Amino acid sequence: MSRNCRSSFAIATVIGLTLGYAVQSQAALIPQLRFSFSLNGGPVTTIVDGGVGDTDGVVNGIIELGTITPIPGFTVFGSVTASNGTASDSGLIGGFNILDSGSTTVRNDTGAPVHVQAAFSAFGFTPAALSAFTSGSGTFVNSSGSSITLKYYDDPANAWGASNPLDTPGNLIDTFNYTASGLLSSLSHNGGPFSVSDPAPFSMTETFDFTLPSGGRLVSRGQGESKPIPEPASLFLLGVGLAGMGLLRRFRKFA
Repeated sequence: MSRNCRSSFAIATVIGLTLGYAVQSQAALIPQLRFSFSLNGGPVTTIVDGGVGDTDGVVNGIIELGTITPIPGFTVFGSVTASNGTASDSGLIGGFNILDSGSTTVRNDTGAPVHVQAAFSAFGFTPAALSAFTSGSGTFVNSSGSSITLKYYDDPANAWGASNPLDTPGNLIDTFNYTASGLLSSLSHNGGPFSVSDPAPFSMTETFDFTLPSGGRLVSRGQGESKPIPEPASLFLLGVGLAGMGLLRRFRKFA
């Protein structure tokens, strides 16, 4: 084996082992979770996992709002936002990073349309991630003409978003728009795989933006983003690729 080949193999092995160690060392962490929303462009409400507004009162990767009435006549039933960044028990590699949010029913009895803007985010997800998948669903009731926009972000820099509904660090990897028609109208979205590069702990942020008319409801709202944690072989191949790029730069430098 030539010196260059030995160097490439050694670098790839080190990188692969480093990435594998990163997965194991991060596996027990709970990604720090935050949710914020605003109605009709008014004041922003921000809730942190375990903080004021989280009904279970503990840091566990879940924000439970229960049933809330942010303004008179506008009620959100069964709202839950969650983050999951633990790897599987099989070698602590091959699990999933998931950020999701949903509510049983959103009901508007205010007498006027209500515009909802919201974001949810968590940082400290388990590396490494090479691909992402997205989803969204819900049923509009008595809400013909209502529209909703879902957005999904990835941030390799691991910044914490959702301090407000427009706080979306990182790269937009997917967006979905839907307009309701008729008395009952359902949206369904599945996206991916999208290529991402998250060799270190990273963050994910998602947003939803919709207008609900008076007398309208949004039932079973759901939204999520997931990133599988690669198996060891995939991590090694990533290390090989990174090593090859490094050697190519060296060769060009001395060419």
